[in-house]
Amino acid sequence: MSDDDDVYEDRNLAGVALVVSRYQEGDLAGWYVDEDTEAWPVVWAEMPTDEISYHVPPERRELLEASPLPNERPPGGYDGYTREDKNRRLEAFVRRTGEP
Repeated sequence: MSDDDDVYEDRNLAGVALVVSRYQEGDLAGWYVDEDTEAWPVVWAEMPTDEISYHVPPERRELLEASPLPNERPPGGYDGYTREDKNRRLEAFVRRTGEP
């Protein structure tokens, strides 16, 4: 495995773990297979700062099937956000959780 593969593996597991933790906190979350991207699974969560999602490699599907996440799409569908939008949402979430 290359260093780049290691970084993506870390990112994929972190994304899945974040979505599982939001689901366990009571946020809407789940996963589905995105047929438009050659069957890559997508994990998603409706966070207090808006929706986030991550495509993960097909070989991670078994992990998702073993997780508590429901196999379903977001109720409102994909809202068209960009990677930059998602990162701003994540940053806002971190800042919000740090507020007293």
